[in-house]
Amino acid sequence: MTFDLVTFNIAILCLALAFGFAWFVLWRIFAHPHEIGGWVVCSVLIAIGAAFVLHSYASEAFDESFWGHVLLTAGFSMIWLQARSLAGQSLPWRGLLALNAGNLVALLVATPDPVALQVVYSITSAGPFLVSIWTLARHMSASPATRLSMFGLAVASLGEAVRLLVVLLYLTDEIPASLSNPVAIAAVLSIVFGITLCMFGFLLGVIERERSELTRIAVRDDLTGLFSRRHFQESLSRACRPAAGEARPLSLMALDLDGFKQVNDSHGHAAGDECLRRFADTARSLLKGAGEVARVGGDEFCVILPDTRLMDAMRLAEDLRRSVEAEAIDFPGGTLQMTVSIGVAEWHANPPMTPADLKAAADEALYRAKREGRNRIASARPTPVAVAG
Repeated sequence: MTFDLVTFNIAILCLALAFGFAWFVLWRIFAHPHEIGGWVVCSVLIAIGAAFVLHSYASEAFDESFWGHVLLTAGFSMIWLQARSLAGQSLPWRGLLALNAGNLVALLVATPDPVALQVVYSITSAGPFLVSIWTLARHMSASPATRLSMFGLAVASLGEAVRLLVVLLYLTDEIPASLSNPVAIAAVLSIVFGITLCMFGFLLGVIERERSELTRIAVRDDLTGLFSRRHFQESLSRACRPAAGEARPLSLMALDLDGFKQVNDSHGHAAGDECLRRFADTARSLLKGAGEVARVGGDEFCVILPDTRLMDAMRLAEDLRRSVEAEAIDFPGGTLQMTVSIGVAEWHANPPMTPADLKAAADEALYRAKREGRNRIASARPTPVAVAG
């Protein structure tokens, strides 16, 4: 059985070093160093543990073998910790310490008996794998990365169980080495293969989540949670295509908070930020399902209204204007009432409008609403000309 165990630990060492390097690269690239750093620690623990165990085969030093297995089980338990982190769950540091302390005690107790020692080795290795599967199944969506990690952990757990069974049968003289060696080698390969799949799955999961976060940053405004200017421009271009090809109605609102500069000057930027957030909440709630709201400037917003005629868009704009006017924001220096000016334009085919043309028409209507006294809506078409607040 010596060849099988040496092979197993060599494979674990190589995998740990390779994935440790991969996690280190991600740690340097992405914006969540503490979470990815946990994977680096996990890989380092497994690599050092495997190196200790490997050296113990040559030196026949029990201490190296013992502490190597302690480090291996600590590294495997870190997989569970990182699975919880990836799933957005709290990190049970006390539970992790208790688990590793229990593993240490179990290894100490089982040390005199080689059969008991093999049982403890397998249980302390497979236990974190099984708990990680349970964590991912409960708290993670069934993405390809999650399924790959769970499958890899299941394969590693099964391989660990088979390896334990073969070792026990061999040590108790139930089966000869000629029969146990091939099965043990297959079990070891299963463990190595499973851990490889598991690590690849977690790598893909972290990269997938980071990509989603970067996408969110690109399409969302941090302060208000509304869509960003870049996303608005792309969405408006997409919305204009079916309007042109299928003659479907499309309207656009251009909005501007009245007197926003004075709010910043008089009450401070914190008050201005609160006004922006409150307006965003109001617009999001009122226009939910009807349009796509985006922040395109400091206090400038746009709303894309697919399948909406001009008159319907004007009614929505007036509802929004009234809702904003009814908002009162309390500050230490008093109460602030917001108002908004809105310009509305509808896409038309004769002459055909580009996205820039539609935006310019809505902006022109907005400027007219502001010139005529603010806190009102105006249309880019001659009628209806304007609705005063």
